[in-house]
Amino acid sequence: MGDCLIAAAFLCFMGPYPNDYRIEINKAVMEFVKHSKIVKYSTNFTFEGFMTSASQIREWQVKELPTDDFSTQNAVLITKSHKFPTIIDPQGMAKTWIKKKTGKYLKVIDFKNKDYNN
Repeated sequence: MGDCLIAAAFLCFMGPYPNDYRIEINKAVMEFVKHSKIVKYSTNFTFEGFMTSASQIREWQVKELPTDDFSTQNAVLITKSHKFPTIIDPQGMAKTWIKKKTGKYLKVIDFKNKDYNN
């Protein structure tokens, strides 16, 4: 039950934040659950491990998802969220992965487009 609580908190709140802030907040949430002594949780909990399988992660990496934890967490947020995520992607790695995953359904918006606001 604690794993589900931590994963739900991560899924709902961590998407827009950089990796170092995610780690810090996730530690705080896990400490809260630990000190509550009401809800049991796995001490080796990882968001991506709870929300998806190792085989799914490998499949994503075959489609050019980077192998770091932050990218894997983003992939989980993209595939498991019911909202449309905003992705800051300076190297274009997420765009490449999403294009391979979804094909024609990706709409890329660039700040440099003259009709960006539309």
